[in-house]
Formats: sequence, C-alpha cells, structure tokens
Amino acid sequence: AKEVKRSFQPSWFQKWSWLNYREAPDSVICLYCSYAVENKLLAGALYKKRENAYFTTGFTNWTDATTSFKAHEQGQYHIDAVKVMATPRMDIAEMLSRGHSQKKKVNGNILLIIFQIIQF
Repeated sequence: AKEVKRSFQPSWFQKWSWLNYREAPDSVICLYCSYAVENKLLAGALYKKRENAYFTTGFTNWTDATTSFKAHEQGQYHIDAVKVMATPRMDIAEMLSRGHSQKKKVNGNILLIIFQIIQF
C-alpha cells in the first residue's frame, strides 16, 4: 500500500484566516491565540484547557485538520483572543498625551470665560 503524505493545504487560508503556516516543522498556529499567549493578554483558570498546538508547538495532525480548526475557532480562548485583538489599545504615552490635550482645551475655555467676565 502506498503511503499518502498529508500536509497543509493553502486553500485553508480562505476559510480560516487566523491560520499561520510554519514550514519547519510543517505546522500551523493560530495568529490570534499565539499573540495573546506571547503578550500575556489572557490569563486565568478559564483557559487551563487551551490547545498548546495552536499557540506554541504547532498543529500537525493533517488527517483531522478541518475538524480541529472548526473546534479551535469555537473555543473560548480563541473567541476571547479575537475580541482582545479587535479592541483598540493605546500606549501610556498616548493616553497621557490625550489627557493633557483635553485638560488644555478645558483650561482654555475656562480662561475665555474669565476674560469675558473681567472685560465687563
């Protein structure tokens, strides 16, 4: 019997855009989940059953790939990782800058009121 060599199928990108193919070894990881793990964006007991194959080691079971992909994207960790990635975040410097700009605007308006009162 001839052994069939199974491998990643590029057509899977069309259905599962979160896949990230790695040539060595022939595996895929989840873009959202691996980023969330790397940056410690999600933590807690809720995620104890996360699938490490999609985060670090890479998924390689091509025989059951599509079934596993469907199950992965319905998992709570994946759902939350997608939500976290969709939430715009800004760094501390940007937050401080915005806060400073807002204070300047408010203070400018207060000064205008004070000048109007003094003028009359």
